[in-house]
Amino acid sequence: MTAGDAQRRSDALAQDIIDRYLEGETASKIGLELGVGERAVFRVLKRHEVPVRGPRKKLPLSNAEICQLYLDERQEIQMIAKSLGVSRHTIALRLTESGVRRPVGHRRMDLPDAEIVARYDAGESIQSLANAFGVSRATVKKRIKER
Repeated sequence: MTAGDAQRRSDALAQDIIDRYLEGETASKIGLELGVGERAVFRVLKRHEVPVRGPRKKLPLSNAEICQLYLDERQEIQMIAKSLGVSRHTIALRLTESGVRRPVGHRRMDLPDAEIVARYDAGESIQSLANAFGVSRATVKKRIKER
């Protein structure tokens, strides 16, 4: 085999990788079927300036529908993720992409904020509300302040 033959073989392999990737195959699958590593596939794509897809999971719901579950139906990220069979990080990323600001730390979604505010406005103490809902006084204060 001459140097020219090796170059043509290499060019043909690179073109095969590019074509298959652009048709939607994953780099992992291409590498497995061609007997090269996934990183080698990505190097070929980079060398030929092929835009690389992110490792994005296809979900049965749109980002808007995920936002609705989180914001309107007040489902926790963990519960949405479990129902869709993905990680909580995937759901958090989709919410962030949609411009949803999420609080740092754990936020209980099952608390009836409107009821807490109404009872506070009616004169019930923060301590009494915290005891009634099984949360800290800080949580009650935060919910009242967020109204």
